[in-house]
This record gives sequence, C-alpha cells and structure tokens, in this order.
Amino acid sequence: EKLEFENIQLRFPFEKCNISLHPDKSLIISTMCKDYDHRLDEWISYNKKIGVSGIIIFNNNDNDKNNINEFNNKNASSLCKSTLSLDELKMKYNDYITVVNFPYSSLCNANWNNIQRNALHIGVNAYLKKCRHIALIDADEFIYSHKYPDKSIESILSGYNKSIVIESNIITNKSLT
Repeated sequence: EKLEFENIQLRFPFEKCNISLHPDKSLIISTMCKDYDHRLDEWISYNKKIGVSGIIIFNNNDNDKNNINEFNNKNASSLCKSTLSLDELKMKYNDYITVVNFPYSSLCNANWNNIQRNALHIGVNAYLKKCRHIALIDADEFIYSHKYPDKSIESILSGYNKSIVIESNIITNKSLT
C-alpha cells in the first residue's frame, strides 16, 4: 500500500538547543536520566564550573516499564535540601542544558541499558560535528583531573585528538542510611 502525505512538518529535539558550541573546542556531555532530579542541579553546576560547554539530558522519567540500576530515587530526592524539577533546571540553565523527552522503554523486558545506549547514540550523532568532544557519563559521575585541578576540562582535552577513557574510582551512595 502506498501512502502520500502533504505539508508534513518534522521537528527535531535539537532544533531548540541554546548551547553555544564551537566545533574545534567544545566538550558536551550526553546522558540519560530517570528520576535523577535530586542529583542534577549539583551535577550540572559542577560540570559548568569545570568548563564543560553544555549537557544534553535524555529525560526517561516517563518510562514506567523499566527501572534503572539505582532504586528509591524518589525517596532519595526527599532527603535532598534542594531539588529542582527538570523544568526548573531548564529555566535555570537555559543556555547550558538541552532536555530531550525520551520516555521509551526496552522491548521484551530487555535490560534498561538498551534504551540508554540508543539515547547516547542519538546524542553523539546529533552533536558529532558541532563540538570536539562528547562525554558519555551518568549524572552520578564527576570528572576530575588530579593532575590539572585548576585547568578547564576543555583545555585539558585540547591535547587529545582521539577518544579517551577516564579511569574511575567507584564510590556509590546506593545505601542512603
């Protein structure tokens, strides 16, 4: 069967991106979050302070079929002194973050990280030619350079022309008590 459509308008979530990027210099973070509002303000502020150009957040809050590794996030948010909603964070960091509504779930009870992989793939492809570096990290991961603690992350990365992997010291707050 053949279908013809006329006057179709396609909208892409990245058209309204207010992040100022330079293709030869900028570093962005692409991440997917689900019920992470209690962490995001501190995490966004930290990344801005170390010199990240902007953050793309794939918002998976409306996915009611898959849990993500961390549990009890809604309980955790009640323990935080200040929790801003994603809408409030978009207003606070208007020129720094882009939030993409991404309510999708994995098919056939597959692991949630299949959806995360898709979100990160979309983020990389959307910004591949708009910035020099793209970090794929979670909102509970903080980049820190003990070798250059006073340099911006973009200036540290300016010496790298290939992909890099940053080693991690695992610290978790899974148990809040």
